[in-house]
Amino acid sequence: AQKLERYSPAEYKKIVDYVLANPSPRNLGILLTICSGMRIGEVCALQWKDIDFEKKIIYIRRALVNFYADGKKRLFLSPTKTENSVRIIPFVKDVGVILEKWYEISKDFLKMQKINGYWKGNEEEFGDLVFTTKLGTPVTRYQFEKILNNFEKSYNKEEKLLSTVEQRIPVYFPHSYPHMLRHTFCTYLIKAGIDVKIVQR
Repeated sequence: AQKLERYSPAEYKKIVDYVLANPSPRNLGILLTICSGMRIGEVCALQWKDIDFEKKIIYIRRALVNFYADGKKRLFLSPTKTENSVRIIPFVKDVGVILEKWYEISKDFLKMQKINGYWKGNEEEFGDLVFTTKLGTPVTRYQFEKILNNFEKSYNKEEKLLSTVEQRIPVYFPHSYPHMLRHTFCTYLIKAGIDVKIVQR
């Protein structure tokens, strides 16, 4: 079967409603992708120094890359090739307000993790990341994909029950992949008249 590359407006709204109703660092990453068109690797590599709250913009300077060496998975931040390839993305809707709230919460949370000895991340490389696990390691594409899969299973389970009660054919949520968030965002920009070359960046 061919993979679905983007969501319908109704499906898109359901994801937004879900992540807003279930706030967490990873769900915030999903929301940021939905509202900015950032690639998942770029969201995983986003650092606080890339966010300018005064100008209400986000600088895209790097992406999280993983590879296997000596049988172990390694993670590192890969910068954009040139200074000219750095992208600037404006805040959309309430993203700035939500990011500011997360900034205050995350700094206090990570401080306590370090005090309690739970922090296992590389401070020099990953210490400023916007999205990390409880151990201080980067949130990866796999973990974002797991969020979408959990949402899909939860939604479809509820839809199956509801459709039985209402005696109708169930309308299930499609199987999701992280890149669909960006593809959907880009599709809406093109429909709004934004130049395709600008969207492709």
